[in-house]
Order: sequence, then C-alpha cells, then structure tokens
Amino acid sequence: MHDLLAVPELRLTLLTGDERLDREIEGVLITDLPDPRRYLSGGELVLTGLMWRQSPADSARFVDALAEAGVAALGAGDARLGTVPGDLVEACRARGLPLLEVPVEVSFGAVTELVGRRVAAAQAGDLRGALGRHRRIVAAVAEGAGLGELFALVEAELGVTAAVVSACGAVVAGALPEEQAVRLAHDYLGAVRLPVVVDRGGPFTLFAVDRSHRAAGWALVCRGEVDAEIGYELAACVAMERTRAEEGRRVERRLAEQLIALACAGGDLAELSARLRTCGIDPAEPYAVVTATASRRGATEGPDPALLGGQVTEELLDRGVVAAAGRRRVGGARPAARRHPRGATATGSRRC
Repeated sequence: MHDLLAVPELRLTLLTGDERLDREIEGVLITDLPDPRRYLSGGELVLTGLMWRQSPADSARFVDALAEAGVAALGAGDARLGTVPGDLVEACRARGLPLLEVPVEVSFGAVTELVGRRVAAAQAGDLRGALGRHRRIVAAVAEGAGLGELFALVEAELGVTAAVVSACGAVVAGALPEEQAVRLAHDYLGAVRLPVVVDRGGPFTLFAVDRSHRAAGWALVCRGEVDAEIGYELAACVAMERTRAEEGRRVERRLAEQLIALACAGGDLAELSARLRTCGIDPAEPYAVVTATASRRGATEGPDPALLGGQVTEELLDRGVVAAAGRRRVGGARPAARRHPRGATATGSRRC
C-alpha cells in the first residue's frame, strides 16, 4: 500500500485507513457488482466505478462484503459521481478498510498493470529465496550433515525450531524435555491425520517423517504453526537421514541374526563368544537378556526382519539392532559402543 501511494503518475489519494498501509496487495479485481465476494480470495485491491451505489445504504453493504472477503483495500473512481461519497468513506472507516480515491484521469487498467508487475516481482523474489534455501538444505543433507547440523541450518535459514521424536517418546534429534517429548509422541500416535497442530506449552506442528507405521515411525516436531510445505520438505530431509542410517544398520542386523540363531541352536561357547565380539559385545562383560512379546497378529511377519515388530523393538531398545530369529521370535544385539556402556542382547517370541 505504501509503495502504491508513492507512485506519482497514479495520483492516488488515501481517504481512510492510514493505520493499515502495511497491508500487502496480492492482486486486483475491477468490479461494479454490489456483492463481488464470489470472485475474491483475500488480499486484493478492489477497483470500482461505483455503478452499484444507488443510495447511502448500498455503501455499507458493499464494504461489508469486501471486509468479509479479506480484501486489502478499495479504490473508488471519480468518473460517475465526480467524487467519492462520504457514506462510502464512513463505511470503510467503520470496517477498517483502506479507501483510495482514483482520479478520473487515471484508468483502472494503469493501476492494474502496475500492481501486477510489482506482485510478480515480489513473487519472483520470494521464489528465488525459497529455491536458494531449498538448495542449501538439500545440499547439507546430501553432504552427510547430521540432524543436529540440519536443524541448526533450518533455524538459521527459515526461523523454524525442530526436533524429531520417536513413537516411544525418545528424542532422536533436537532439544525437548523428556516429559514434553512423551506427550508429543502420544499426540503423534493419536492424530487422525498429519500434519496436526497441538498445544504442549505452546503450539507445535507434527509431521510424519516417512510412510512407516506410526508405531515404529518418527515425528518431526516444529515449534509454532509451521507452513505445511516447509514441514514436508524438512520431513523429507529427516527421512533421507533415517534411510542413510538404516543402510548401515542392515549389516549389524545380519550379524545380530547370526548371533541369535546360533544361540537358539545351542552353539558352542567359543563360537558364541566370537559372534558376540563381532556384534561389539564383550563376552566378559555383563549384559542383559530381555524377552519381549508382540501380541498383535502379523507384527513380526514378512521377509524383512525390520518390519513392524522389529522396528518397534529397536525403538524401545533405544534404536538397538533387532533381527529375526525364525518366524516366531525377534532378537537383537546392542553393541557396547552405543549410548549405554554395556552391551545387551534381547530375545522375544510370540504365538502366531
């Protein structure tokens, strides 16, 4: 609005609404319909020749329709009445709608052309900025940036503070209090659809990281109400990082599967010790054996041991490695180099 009023050749006069000159104009509609709402989407500069005005009451009805549609401003031409009627000025003042007087010598076409050029230039600038940010973020992921580095870049570039929470309530990346992370995981699991905005000491927007079953999935948690396109882009970057980590875990799963299969078959102590060392577990150190039962039918079915049952168990074991030990059992091994100082082996079974 400020820029439009500053164009000397248009000679526009602001009649009311000087406190709202920071509004952005997103388009122009020329109309003389008494109620043009069906053609408005919000943010427009509406230009009218006042052909709809037959009485002062018509001004209030017309302005009410524009205000409900969320237009940015109204431009009224002088050609029909010679001036802008006072009842229209009062109606715009009452509804907080900026009103511009367009002199007879200035065509609506000239105003439309100028606004169109400026809107297009602004959109092109926004697009260039968005593409530049997108390239920097994707390049960081492609070059192997971890989630911590990625989130620092996103906060600097987009002003978005993000974290990743597992379905079990563990903080995978970012900074969240444990209790808040658990509640956000509960919101993620219970949401009818994603993304969803929840209130957990302030608004948070939750996105699914990938198409994994939610019970084994990750939630991207963004502080505040975040634009869906930004969230989807960031979730895709997190999914790339998760896939990259998953590639490295496949070898660990094969080693764990061999270890647990050998243990279930009653292998000799020397070979078991060797397998433990291969998995990063010192056989001389204490370790835990855990039995887990998956009650839902089909939870561990399928050719890939990292399907739902195994994935959920891995998340419960702080992303320890889990492998299938036959059709009815799930087993896992946690190398000593992981977060906990001692290795752990877990076995589980369920009835089919």
